[in-house]
Amino acid sequence: MRVKKWPAVFGFILMTFGAASAADISGNLSGRLEISGSPYRIIDDTFVQQSDTLRIDPGVILEFAGEFRLNVYGKLFAEGTAEDSIVFCSDTSNPAPGDWDGIYLDHAVPGSRFKYVKVMYAATGIMFDGSEGRVDRSLFKHNINGMDVKNSARPVILQSYFLWNTNAAIRVLYSTPQIRANYIYHNSENGPETAAVVFGNAAGGTFVGNRVAQNGKAGIDCNLSAKPLVSNNTFVDNLYGITVATGASPKIENNIVLRNGLGIAVDDGNPVVKYNYLWASTTNNFYNCPDSVGKMIGIDANGDSLDAFYNRVA
Repeated sequence: MRVKKWPAVFGFILMTFGAASAADISGNLSGRLEISGSPYRIIDDTFVQQSDTLRIDPGVILEFAGEFRLNVYGKLFAEGTAEDSIVFCSDTSNPAPGDWDGIYLDHAVPGSRFKYVKVMYAATGIMFDGSEGRVDRSLFKHNINGMDVKNSARPVILQSYFLWNTNAAIRVLYSTPQIRANYIYHNSENGPETAAVVFGNAAGGTFVGNRVAQNGKAGIDCNLSAKPLVSNNTFVDNLYGITVATGASPKIENNIVLRNGLGIAVDDGNPVVKYNYLWASTTNNFYNCPDSVGKMIGIDANGDSLDAFYNRVA
């Protein structure tokens, strides 16, 4: 099988900031943040109240001057364009992960949208806590955690980049997100989490069509009775490809798992593992998987070894 060459990270990742002085804002926000007032400097916690809506124009930059949070109880529409993304970042000249707290949708009114946004140097870029919303074509870079999804949250996260987030790219607890067609690279180099993407605490939802590569720990870990669908993803050059632990029961189907330390590894779980293609794992393609998974019983038309669940090993 030919490994696809993935596109370079899209152009809006690189940026420069103008020399304009920032307008200080804090407290309750509603209405519109216009490009004419940008950049905006957040000098305290800010709030979009339940009865309010905040719209942020393309090209706006929000710089957080400390460990402050944008709290959303109403609706937030941060919709940039490919040419003019919206930036949430630290205001320091030498920024570091955790400089500011993040964007926190706290049981917010459904319907918030993020498109062509860059979220950088936060503790957690966006937290969906009991909230819905949509994140599309956005960048989460140099945060401690790119995104947290918890407490029955149901966001849709698609076609976005998660790069160099030190602890984890995405963490899901007690929630059912749809995570589709994202690029998840170079995360989990320094932190307690076991993987770039973590589904725990009975989390469900879908993780489909993502590219997960060169992360310092596992590509994805399912634990604590999590049960997501993990399908049609590509895991390449991670410490481990897919790990399952503490009673998790994910469906792991139709994934490409290439050149990881371990391919699919199970420690106290009951996953469904079928129709996957594994090869060139440093240690083992399969480790401690359910009975008959990884036990090759035949050869397919391409000459690859095949188990009873149509998992293939090149």
